[in-house]
Amino acid sequence: MQLFLKKHLEQKNFHYKYKLLNNECTLCEERKIVEGWADGFIDRDGKILDDFQINFHSALWEFYIHQLLKNMEQKIDYSKNRPDFIVKNQDNSDRFYIEARISGIKSNGRAEVDRDSNDLFKVENPVWKLPDFHTIINEGIIRCSNAFQYKALTKYDDYKTDKWFSEKVPYIIGLSSYSQINYGLESHYSILALLYGTYVEYGGLTFSKGPKVKKTNTEWKVSAIDTNLFGKKEYAHVS
Repeated sequence: MQLFLKKHLEQKNFHYKYKLLNNECTLCEERKIVEGWADGFIDRDGKILDDFQINFHSALWEFYIHQLLKNMEQKIDYSKNRPDFIVKNQDNSDRFYIEARISGIKSNGRAEVDRDSNDLFKVENPVWKLPDFHTIINEGIIRCSNAFQYKALTKYDDYKTDKWFSEKVPYIIGLSSYSQINYGLESHYSILALLYGTYVEYGGLTFSKGPKVKKTNTEWKVSAIDTNLFGKKEYAHVS
């Protein structure tokens, strides 16, 4: 699969990170790494290149999981177009499924292209050293909750209608958060709180029981986002 083009790109609808990798000679080594991740990846629905060029992170995350499975010497079945990854045992039975999912920045949030020097300095510190760390982690919880529940409930119920899909096979959601302009700051703490109800406190050495997180929608209605989802029966099928 050819990920990059041998010409300078200026298309406005292309993601700026894709254009950086495609256009900048100084990023040749980074480009080779991504191409290596995608080596052997089979685009079963004909959408991955468009997704990579326009949305970037979701396709990059699929390539990363693909490379992880290659490193683990796992056998990937590309004969079906879903779930994202069907991993086989030696006897060709299904070993586990992986659904790749990312959480993105909310529609009215700060876009990545607005990142400035202050943001770069900010990410040099652990999130729990920042005075607004609760805000950062809570935003991650909200955004990850939307992404996780879609794959855990809506998509899983849809997949159960496929003849080849077995409810006895582990169903893994590979979730990565790009939910804020400085998404690296939240590290694993938002997902840890969302799934296990374990909330990091200031100082990074202690944890408390994760509270429900308040979310305000576009109509200024407030709802509560549950944490500790892995403690709830309706998510018992998810790894």
